[in-house]
Amino acid sequence: MRRWSFFGLATIATIAIGATATTARADLPTPRLVPQLEPPSDRAADTMTRGGDPWSSRPFAVHAQGGSTGGPLGYGGLSFEWAPTRYTVFGAGGGFSSSGPTGAFMPRLRFPLNRWVAVGLGFPLSLGPYEYVMSTSDQCAGAGCEIAFRTTRQWTMAFWGHLEPNVEFRLGNGGVALRVYGGPSLVLNNTSDRCTSTLPGGCPSSLGEQRIYGGLSLGYAW
Repeated sequence: MRRWSFFGLATIATIAIGATATTARADLPTPRLVPQLEPPSDRAADTMTRGGDPWSSRPFAVHAQGGSTGGPLGYGGLSFEWAPTRYTVFGAGGGFSSSGPTGAFMPRLRFPLNRWVAVGLGFPLSLGPYEYVMSTSDQCAGAGCEIAFRTTRQWTMAFWGHLEPNVEFRLGNGGVALRVYGGPSLVLNNTSDRCTSTLPGGCPSSLGEQRIYGGLSLGYAW
């Protein structure tokens, strides 16, 4: 009888403990047999969010430029740029050419393709002294006979207009700026030159007024 009483009490105690344990477990989260998978983060998007768009978050830049005759800054120079929007850039700078120092105002449109590359079209205006010389030597010693001549056109201050397609790159964290550019240039005050020529017909009217140029700029944006 005592054994039955003991087993009865033990059974009741077991049921009570089980019920208590069940109640306690109900408050716990359901165990997962398969780990919950999170979608992979887009590192490029995270980087863009943390660092910002380099075309708008770094509106100022300083550039060292090198190029050919006919470009806004001639053979080379320095420029400063300000971008009020990611699509518009205003620049100004100074350089040197074979005829002397030159200065330029360089506005351009910029169309970013992504974080690293943008294409653009510039409309620089530049001024500086300019001299164009064209000459030939006497060719009578060779086949035929061509009269030697020399024509020189000089502008104390030539005003140039440029049409400048370009491609711009942002490297590293977006601070290093590299730009490749080029295009045609035209002397706007073409009639204000002083011309001397040994040609029988006098000075040609448009000699040296148009140039094709190219260049490269490397700088830092902040």
